[in-house]
Amino acid sequence: MLAAHVARDLARIGFLLERHWAPYSKWLTTAFAQLTLADQGRSATRSPRRENHDRPRPAQPLRYGEKALREAMERLFTGRPIRTDGKLTKQNLWREAGVSRATMNRATAVLVHWDNHVSHSAASKHDQAQAAEIARLRRQLQDNQHERQRLQSEVDAAATVIAALIAENTALREQLAERSAVVVPLGRAHAIRD
Repeated sequence: MLAAHVARDLARIGFLLERHWAPYSKWLTTAFAQLTLADQGRSATRSPRRENHDRPRPAQPLRYGEKALREAMERLFTGRPIRTDGKLTKQNLWREAGVSRATMNRATAVLVHWDNHVSHSAASKHDQAQAAEIARLRRQLQDNQHERQRLQSEVDAAATVIAALIAENTALREQLAERSAVVVPLGRAHAIRD
């Protein structure tokens, strides 16, 4: 028990030394094995009789999860889904296969085949065209919004000018009304000349 606690603490120290966040304890040793520090520790502690364990192993037959994923992939590609709506998504792949998402993510060879097939499929090209159309429409909407804001600013400026002109016009009318009420007598000299 003490050795397990010491090993856990050493793994956490390894993460600190490599400046990585340590995952929670369930994945601590698995993630530690991927650190470069772990490789150095393995080479330093390797014994001659353990070297046989480091040799590449022959390829193992497909596990159940990979087999189920490949069968589900074929059903989805041929348009004969059993458990899903048939869309070519990874979520549909693992659901169609009846495996967990983690099992799908561990089957890297299956995912490479999936990605290659999906990227060249007609549905993918249609999705890409649809995404391009959506992006074009979003740009057009943004341009229209900018144009509307520009026009609104012009309307606001024109309304301000109109309000100022109305106020000035009202003042001039009042001034004119005051002048017309005053009768200015014309002198006789002006009357005779006319």
